Amino acid sequence: MDFDTVTITDYETVPEAIQTLYKNTASSSGGQKTPRVFKNNVVFLAASANDVTDAKRTAERVAAIKHIQNNLGDQYELNTEQQDKLGERLDSAKGTLDQDIKKAYTHLYFPTGDGLAHRNVTTDSTIHQSVIEKLDEAGAIIPEGEDAYGVDWFEATIWNVGSASMTTRAIEEQFGKRQDAEILLSPIPLRKTIAQLVREDGYAYWDEEQKTGYYTPETTLTATDHELDDAKNLHAGLSYQDVKLSQSHTLYTSLDELVDDVGSEIDWEEPDEDEEQEDETTDDDDEEETGGSSGGGSGGDDEPEPFSKLIEVRTSEPAHVSRALQEMRADIADELTSAREEYDGHPDELTPIVEGVWIHLDGADAWKGAWFTANKLSNNEDFAEDTTMDFDYEANDGADSKSEFEVDFNGRPEVFASHLRFNMEPEDLANPDGGRTAEAEFSIEFDEGDDRLYGDTFDLLTSSLRSTTHSPSRCTRKSV
Repeated sequence: MDFDTVTITDYETVPEAIQTLYKNTASSSGGQKTPRVFKNNVVFLAASANDVTDAKRTAERVAAIKHIQNNLGDQYELNTEQQDKLGERLDSAKGTLDQDIKKAYTHLYFPTGDGLAHRNVTTDSTIHQSVIEKLDEAGAIIPEGEDAYGVDWFEATIWNVGSASMTTRAIEEQFGKRQDAEILLSPIPLRKTIAQLVREDGYAYWDEEQKTGYYTPETTLTATDHELDDAKNLHAGLSYQDVKLSQSHTLYTSLDELVDDVGSEIDWEEPDEDEEQEDETTDDDDEEETGGSSGGGSGGDDEPEPFSKLIEVRTSEPAHVSRALQEMRADIADELTSAREEYDGHPDELTPIVEGVWIHLDGADAWKGAWFTANKLSNNEDFAEDTTMDFDYEANDGADSKSEFEVDFNGRPEVFASHLRFNMEPEDLANPDGGRTAEAEFSIEFDEGDDRLYGDTFDLLTSSLRSTTHSPSRCTRKSV
């Protein structure tokens, strides 16, 4: 919250401005208010009235120094030594301003079942990361690395009581509507929860796009005279990679409810003449011995052709490594759906594995980002032995480049993290006339035969790098 809009003097009294924004929304400033439906999607960070004064004073000092620098020669005449001292004062003022802002913005308000709750935020890192950590400490969020939640929690917190079914989009929206629910930071834990409900707790799942259903193994069907084994497009078990959060995907409390609702969409195998039926039974037995009977093959005796497909995706927009990984997972999910459609056998027979992940960082602050990423990967036994990195850095003292500093590193991330810590960067060399650039490339490549399952690998990678807040310009993944 802008400190001109609201500051906190008594944290126990939630300011009216925050209460209004929490309860209502508007399309523009001063526009017509409408009740906010998704109250659980907003949190508020406000400044302490006692600490805003210092931040304002420091901000004015930074603005004044920049004004002088931008008008050298026109309004101000400074020699080289004076300009150097002015640059030093600017760097010092910027550092003070960063600390003053962190010192001021300490009041966090977030939704609970009883209204807005308050926590004090203090930080030695970024404000964003500190807010996430405080919400996690309060049990108010579901972060990306979480596993599936249990059926009791799901039914008590998210499921509409008395409903026989809900679309997965409606389930996702419940997190925004229900103030007693945790804030959902990533769709992956929800997808894992839905898959587990179908695998273990008697729920059923219908994919309207693919006309395919999933149910809990050993379920018995009572809603129809058909035998469950005769349903060509109903399959036991469900992987979370097959779960989508959309209006065309629906979760049911039971397989009977699914069949009762979409029975006309189910492809039942009709009995043939006695001789053909006997042949078909033999074929079914053979298929069971070789790994399944619910494939998309062209005939009873035909085995699915050997199948492999290389998937390669990349993204360049996100400001955070973890967000880049999340965006890639969405693209990978689409590619996996396409691969399953191309495959002649049962989609569950396909196993996506990871060949490699490449992370690219660049920009003036990439030294710090490279160190954090190298430190995280080198401390993770799942990736340390399979990761190498290239790092190039250059800093100079101005257009004449009388002084230059260069680093060219190629090797293991643990060596970089141990010997080239980010506080070794010669930032003072880049004075107001100078500059600095850095570029890092991390290559995580797995040996042939080291089959890393896609879902598990990306879960581990996201969990390891989710606190890395430096921007990748490219992030690429291969899977077959």
